[in-house]
Amino acid sequence: LAGAGSGKTKTLISRIEFLTTQGIPLDKILVLTFSTAATKELSQRVAKAFPGPSKDRAITVSTFHSYGLKICREFASAIGLPEDFVIFSGGRQRKVVTAGLLLYKKHAKAGEHEAPASGVGRGGNGGGGGGGDGAGREMEGHVDKHSVRRVCQALTQALALGSDEESMSEELAFVYKYYKETLRECKALDFSSFIGEAARLLRTHEPAKEHFCTLFSHVLVDEFQDTSKAQFNLVT
Repeated sequence: LAGAGSGKTKTLISRIEFLTTQGIPLDKILVLTFSTAATKELSQRVAKAFPGPSKDRAITVSTFHSYGLKICREFASAIGLPEDFVIFSGGRQRKVVTAGLLLYKKHAKAGEHEAPASGVGRGGNGGGGGGGDGAGREMEGHVDKHSVRRVCQALTQALALGSDEESMSEELAFVYKYYKETLRECKALDFSSFIGEAARLLRTHEPAKEHFCTLFSHVLVDEFQDTSKAQFNLVT
């Protein structure tokens, strides 16, 4: 694998230059990166390599998450959401997960294993209203920060991959269902969901697939060796 300073970005720019010599317009090329800093650097390098009015704006350079969000916004109705759907922050995710874990403990103690419909109205509402800021306060019990962090990490991966609840532990499956129902009730997605939902749309929703396949003929990935399974699913 190529390390830092070995010329990966230069190679990517050279690849773009080669594609243009083959008659591929810049606006048909999509470049995906992992960070906004990398996006800015690549955009500047492309502008330098292709001087001229608006040419630097013709090519699309985007982070994986921004591209996933763009797909979800454009085809929000296909996933049952309005175009202006809410985006859960990491803080909101932690609050809903905390509420879900508290309910799991309560249900497990009572011998129940089915997750409630959602966190809305149970102290887990993360949908922009004031009720979401007090997730878990109305419930008895305590969940330590380590457990919340552990479940949040597992939840993030599961949402990105669109994992099946049957493959999860009982605890994670309970919180996963609770969290997804809360997102649905709040008409929201979170940062973890953009890539997984976008990949699913491109795989199963023909209008979305046709639109983006027409929009771009070539997709290039910066730092491809660091691509996760979810990100790989998005570009394939």
